[in-house]
Amino acid sequence: MAGEYARALLILGRRDAAFAVLDSMLQFAHRAYYNPYGIAAVYAALGDADHAFQWLDRAYEQRTIWLIDLALYEEFEPLRSDPRYAALLRRMRLTP
Repeated sequence: MAGEYARALLILGRRDAAFAVLDSMLQFAHRAYYNPYGIAAVYAALGDADHAFQWLDRAYEQRTIWLIDLALYEEFEPLRSDPRYAALLRRMRLTP
């Protein structure tokens, strides 16, 4: 999975390489289907909340099943304090 590879590169401190992987994911997404959740995860890991939420919204619109595990993945940790995160969980009815 390209998204996991990009996140691994970030852990290794290879930010430029992670951006290159993200760029290839985005290029593919323009030609064919690419799971928006994976792209959102890379943006979140890169610290780009605005783009991460754009792709999470796209995942929600497409009813991507992976969204039900959103709270479990550490790459989304930087987004959890953002009001858009709570709003997304409410839209998915994952909060009381």
